[in-house]
Amino acid sequence: MVKKKSSPLISIVIPVYNRTELLKRVIGTIFKQEYTNYEIIIVDDNSSENVSSEIKKYPCKVIRNSKNLGPGESRNIGVDKSQGDIIFFTDSDVLLPADSLSIIVDELSSKSVDAVVGLLSTKIEYDNFASNYKNLYMHYTYLCFGDFTNVFFTSVAAVKKKVFNAIGGFDAKFGIKPNEDLEIGLRLYEKHVIKSSKKLQVEHVKYYSWVSVLLTDYDRGSSIVRIMLRRRNTENESSNPKVNSYPITFAVGILMSAISLLSFPLSLISLYFVLIMPLSIVLIGAINIKFIIFLHKTKGYRFAVKSFLFLYLDILAYGFGIFKGITGFIMGKKY
Repeated sequence: MVKKKSSPLISIVIPVYNRTELLKRVIGTIFKQEYTNYEIIIVDDNSSENVSSEIKKYPCKVIRNSKNLGPGESRNIGVDKSQGDIIFFTDSDVLLPADSLSIIVDELSSKSVDAVVGLLSTKIEYDNFASNYKNLYMHYTYLCFGDFTNVFFTSVAAVKKKVFNAIGGFDAKFGIKPNEDLEIGLRLYEKHVIKSSKKLQVEHVKYYSWVSVLLTDYDRGSSIVRIMLRRRNTENESSNPKVNSYPITFAVGILMSAISLLSFPLSLISLYFVLIMPLSIVLIGAINIKFIIFLHKTKGYRFAVKSFLFLYLDILAYGFGIFKGITGFIMGKKY
């Protein structure tokens, strides 16, 4: 695509902590973009690797933090050094299709749209169950969003710079902990419009084990509930149509998994309570049957069956995270 004078400059902000070999692959996909009016800003979050030296052959602006600040504050620093009217956030493990920037410019050409968020594609270079399960769950969840959302998924999200600055950027209090993108999405949604683009799909080069999936969702549950509790007295209400960040079936599943845990002490009273656990597993799978069917069509019967069973553990981990978040908040741990 030939760059036009009227084409807006996109500032691509990528925080990185080590992973320089993968970062070079990411930058390689940027230089293959159809849309050419962009700048790349790499924010090295005090890596132990020499990021600047490793990517010196690429025309990127590299900023090195004097200490490990975390992805949110690193993105704020990148935006502060940017020149573009559009800020595109992505990660050092995300590969971009050649039309990504073109889609972003097209979506943000509307005056009524302030930000745009994409989703993960079904393509992933790892073949183990956990990596594919997590990737496909993220893909499916975001695919189910309507045209607009309150999620700002920073692996593939763009926003008009004036809007980003108006809301004050990312909350630096998150530090090195993730999920700062969940909080900024809610603030954006209060007064601005976030478009959910199904055309904007990227490949996430992220390996998960069974344990890391459960720990990730445990931490996510804890973070989300704390965000909700911190915001419980906010008077800012969006005038946009209400949307849900997660399927309602997931929330119902958390309640079912909590009930299933009660079956253990109750089984001492009556053996009938032993049936609650397998019944909960079946019901959680049943209410998420559309997701299971999607997995069957995408990865086959055996994968769908394994996911049916694993879904219970995943939702249970999420529920434990919510419990941790609530108790921690009560004890004064707000983040």
